[in-house]
Amino acid sequence: MKEFWTSLASLLGVLAFSQSLLQMVFPPELRFASLKFLNRAFNCFSSYCYYDITEIDGVYTNELYNAVQLYLSSFVFASGSRLSLTRAINSSATTFGLSNNDCINDVFDGVAVQWNTW
Repeated sequence: MKEFWTSLASLLGVLAFSQSLLQMVFPPELRFASLKFLNRAFNCFSSYCYYDITEIDGVYTNELYNAVQLYLSSFVFASGSRLSLTRAINSSATTFGLSNNDCINDVFDGVAVQWNTW
């Protein structure tokens, strides 16, 4: 077991040295461009599709965000471990939503969906 930890420490040392050497040799722009290219290359083979629904679109409230929030509030109350409660001004209805860094699995029109908040 001692040899394993020694080998692991040596490997981590080589990786740390290689990383610092690469950061000194290659400019940040080239490193960023290569990481962006690798990210796009790996995403070509991904079977997931991500949608970012923002709360505010410019200066207006995003209606799609409100529709998704209403849809999620119908079942988030029963299945969520942490809830975010909101109520509009001059409204008596309370809307339940996901808290930050929470997710819920759902099936919408036969498609498995995972709702996340960041």
